[in-house]
Amino acid sequence: ANLTGLRAARYRDGRWVAYAGGVFEKYDPNVHVCSRPADWYENWGGYPPPDWPRVRGIDLGFDNPFVCQWWAIDGDGHWWRYREVYRSNVTIPRHAERINALEAEELDTLRRCAEERGVTSEYESVLTYWYPAGSYSDHDKGERAQLEEAGIYTQPAKKDITAGLDKLIEMFDPDRPGGARIH
Repeated sequence: ANLTGLRAARYRDGRWVAYAGGVFEKYDPNVHVCSRPADWYENWGGYPPPDWPRVRGIDLGFDNPFVCQWWAIDGDGHWWRYREVYRSNVTIPRHAERINALEAEELDTLRRCAEERGVTSEYESVLTYWYPAGSYSDHDKGERAQLEEAGIYTQPAKKDITAGLDKLIEMFDPDRPGGARIH
């Protein structure tokens, strides 16, 4: 009952209709691709506020690209992708070094900004160390073990493709209350 658009026509109404374009018919780069909010630069050195939960997603690969994305979730449930590493032909230990360096740089910047603004005690619990609310990757145990040896803990990603697509379609929908939830 919650399906909309072509998915509703196909799966609820049983009509033979085809997608004209990508999977996400509600995706609009004018809505979903945006600059970082100005207050991130003014207050946090270009990063999301430190009290927004972070989620790290990793798609393992060597010949096919390795991807690591960092997302921050604001108080209204909007997800903001604020950093991505996308590389091929690089080993897991090298990726781990890069991830650790980027996260250390982020934490150092947030700490410095909190100190400059005089709000260190307000954010102390989230500025002690960089720890994501979630860290997910492919299921390859060997590559996940290499990440863990470097201090990057991950959980195997949930691989329910239909549920994942349904959630993303919902998050991309700019017409839902509160607007699109993914940026």
